[in-house]
Amino acid sequence: MKIDENMKNGLYCSIDWLSFTVLDNVDLDTTIAEFGFTIEDFFECPRGANGYKKMLSMIGSNLRVLYDGADNMGIHFDVSGSAMSDFYEVYYKSCFNNETPFGELAIDMELDVVKSLFHRIQELGHITRLDLSIDNKTDIYYSVRQLHEQLSLGRFVSKWRTYKFIEEKETNGNCVGRTIYMGSRTSDIMLRVYDKELEQNKKYPDIEDVNHVNYRWVRWELELKDDRANMVVNHILSGKTVGYISVGILSNYLRLINFDDSNKSRCSSQVVWESFIDDVSGLRLYVSHEEKTLEMKKDWLIHQCAPTIAGIIMANHGDFSFLSECIDAHAMRMNKKLRELVTAVNPEWEKQLLAFQG
Repeated sequence: MKIDENMKNGLYCSIDWLSFTVLDNVDLDTTIAEFGFTIEDFFECPRGANGYKKMLSMIGSNLRVLYDGADNMGIHFDVSGSAMSDFYEVYYKSCFNNETPFGELAIDMELDVVKSLFHRIQELGHITRLDLSIDNKTDIYYSVRQLHEQLSLGRFVSKWRTYKFIEEKETNGNCVGRTIYMGSRTSDIMLRVYDKELEQNKKYPDIEDVNHVNYRWVRWELELKDDRANMVVNHILSGKTVGYISVGILSNYLRLINFDDSNKSRCSSQVVWESFIDDVSGLRLYVSHEEKTLEMKKDWLIHQCAPTIAGIIMANHGDFSFLSECIDAHAMRMNKKLRELVTAVNPEWEKQLLAFQG
């Protein structure tokens, strides 16, 4: 993974999670079409979740649609951070009927398309969760361990009443994860600060892997729910930058201080903290997008589906025939991008498919 260019001190802000519920239209096909999708973009999951009887998952992306719940539950969308660029791109194409502007570099997403998307959601329903992430790469203001040290020494003022530090290690002693939580998961606002480099490299330990990280990376993540989430959206719609919004929230809930007054509330802020806050405040909203390759899709398949595939084969006494059936039934359902990727490495695939089916 490469570092996004022209980001001040390796900082950028993004929306790392978006959940919303559509209430005004209970027809599944019409609802997903509101955001540019068709039913062919998804596969049906074996079960629902969160009180919904059924669930769709977008092919090749971590975006899910929950439906068939109680009468007042509507249709619910969960868009994880890794799926945000896919969601923006599909919506952009549906609204502007143009080639997508998303390239290899992060792009400024405080554009009409983002505001249009949020307006559409508000017209049809309401947002239930929105995560704002501040990524700090290479030139780190506070590592997770440094932040934990400041909290342990009491060098902070906060509206959050609790915090916890979790360090995950392998049995050989290697650290594979560090996270600080401030606030409660059940509250309307919570802060997570974690070592993104460790998290990423736990999943992709091979240094030759395209997803392996070879630079320092700390993520500050604000998880906002219901009214808090909708407040952020309203601020974005009013023209405020996501950096300004993030700083407003962070400054209101946390401040790292010097012990230079008997009253902690009157203590001065640490110079590094002030620099961090000042630099974040000017950030605009970015969505980092990388073109998916066949290797990335294969990697996703291995990490997400391989155990299930192996289980089915073993349950069928080593019979691989269901994979042949999948090729026969679903090869022609590949979307345009996947077809282009396949054609680039195997221009004869459609002829081979016909021969396979014959």
